[in-house]
Amino acid sequence: MTDVLDVTPYRRKSVRNTGSRVRISRVPAFSLTGAKIAVRQPVHTTNHSDNCGELFRRVECECWAPWLRFEPKHFVVHQQLLPEGQFRLFGDDGFPYATLSCSRIEWDEVIGHLPSWDSIAGQSLSFAERFADDGNALVAMSMSVRPDRMGQGVARELMKSAIERAAELGASYVIGDFRPSGYGRAKRKAVVEFASYVALRREDGTRLDPWLRVVEGLGFQLCKIDATAMVIKASRDDIDRWMRDYNPGSWWQVCNPSVAQQLLNSHGPGTVLPEVAEIWECGETGTWYLADDRDAYIESNLWGVLPKTEAPVSVQLDQRL
Repeated sequence: MTDVLDVTPYRRKSVRNTGSRVRISRVPAFSLTGAKIAVRQPVHTTNHSDNCGELFRRVECECWAPWLRFEPKHFVVHQQLLPEGQFRLFGDDGFPYATLSCSRIEWDEVIGHLPSWDSIAGQSLSFAERFADDGNALVAMSMSVRPDRMGQGVARELMKSAIERAAELGASYVIGDFRPSGYGRAKRKAVVEFASYVALRREDGTRLDPWLRVVEGLGFQLCKIDATAMVIKASRDDIDRWMRDYNPGSWWQVCNPSVAQQLLNSHGPGTVLPEVAEIWECGETGTWYLADDRDAYIESNLWGVLPKTEAPVSVQLDQRL
């Protein structure tokens, strides 16, 4: 089987059309075999907008809860904004099974100033608000791999491609507000605070969390908890529908007062809700807070920085977690 890693190029020309920038480029195709990426010759010119619907149906819907999904329109905008930062994997059937979406920002190289995932994505989820065409940091925003392709090193290879692309673009850093993929399951098994969970390690010294283990293995220095990385508001009708239709066995109400207080202290839902009436876990990294008239999902992530060779003092990870 030959899989095609479709990566838009770093050499492109830009033209202006009715006020919006359109980038047209040749695309080098990559084949993913085992744990290596072998470069083939450029094969075609592409605009990924024609496969965004399939990307949504076959990858996004298979990987994410309904309230966490990008829509096809978001993929289109990401591709228009930074085509060289959107990575896709296609199988023999021509359909996508993995994607990595990246943005680019200017970062002042101070760990404490790393923003939230939400602030980089923007309210429209277009990445446009914080985007900097010549920014010094390529930001890994969202990694999605179909469940039937997990455990094959796909996510690692996509991240390695992003790291190589950052060098080609002249970006000094690759950064990511990483979502610990195992935290939702961990909460189901035992009471564990986010900060405690992300610090857990296996006997071999590597991170317990599978995704954090991958990115740390690639050289990322995990350095700052983003307590309110994502804040998503929804109506009670939405919540009722998701509880009924999306993994109904994964939802449970937090009734333990001490656990509830830990969550309230960590996420601070009072900034977005007038008063919290109920707290619900849903099998995801984040937690739902229900009020009388509106509800909010709040999720914590962990910032990681892959520094340039001679990183400034502020990025030397005395703050490593």
